[in-house]
Amino acid sequence: MTETVNVKRLLSNLGICRKAGKLLIGVPLVCEGMRGCKEGKASLVLYASDCSENTLKKLRTKSEFYGVEARMLPIGCGELGQAVGKLSAIGAVAITDKSLCEMIQKTFKDSVMAESNHNDQTKGTLVGESIEVRRE
Repeated sequence: MTETVNVKRLLSNLGICRKAGKLLIGVPLVCEGMRGCKEGKASLVLYASDCSENTLKKLRTKSEFYGVEARMLPIGCGELGQAVGKLSAIGAVAITDKSLCEMIQKTFKDSVMAESNHNDQTKGTLVGESIEVRRE
C-alpha cells in the first residue's frame, strides 16, 4: 500500500515539475540537458524501468561523465509518458530545478524508509499456498 502511495506522490511531483517548466522530456533532450546545452542543466535524471539496454547505457554513461545523478523509476515508459502528459511512451526525464530535484529525492528517500520499516515490522512464513504475516 505505501509503495502505491509513494508512486502516486512521485508521479504527482513530476507533474508539478512539468507545469513549472523545469522538466526535460525524452532521452535526446535529457542528454542535451546533462551537457548543459539547454537553458537549464539537468540536476536529476529519472528513467523508466523498462528502457532498452541501449538507452540505459547511453543515460548511465552520460550521467557518470557529467556528474548528474540518475535513478530508475518503479514505472514503465508508458506510465512515465502519461505522468508527464504525453500520449507516447517516454524513456527518461530530467529535472532542471534544484528545489524540485530535492522534492523528488525526498520522495525516493521516504519510499526507501517506509519500505525498510515495513520489512522490519513484518515477517512472512509460507504456509501451504498462502503467506501468513505476523506483526512483531
